[in-house]
Amino acid sequence: MVEAIKSLWKGSCSIYVNEEVFDHQTGRTGFSERLIFENQPCRISFRMPFRLSFKATATANDKIDAASVRQTISLYISNKLTIPPGSKVVVTQNGVTEVYQKSSKPSMYTHHQEILLELFKGWV
Repeated sequence: MVEAIKSLWKGSCSIYVNEEVFDHQTGRTGFSERLIFENQPCRISFRMPFRLSFKATATANDKIDAASVRQTISLYISNKLTIPPGSKVVVTQNGVTEVYQKSSKPSMYTHHQEILLELFKGWV
């Protein structure tokens, strides 16, 4: 069963945290990005809802807004990894590299975990 699940993991990811670092020269505390996991097998899945949401507005010029589409991005990865909230996740899958941030508490399963992601917008 474990090998069957992992055989679907065609991507790899590296996970970073942003942590406080004290600079002894300046006496200031700043932040630094630190790699905590590298080249971990994973899979990214994109799901879109089955219906599009259209929003029509009644204005003097009869303007109609474009359709809005929401996408859910899920990361499937080993349940042996502890990925802190707010982590930066760099995923390469199918020759494409994208940067995400963890946006949910993981759903833990027997052999893997599922984490909802969103596009990385910078360290908060």
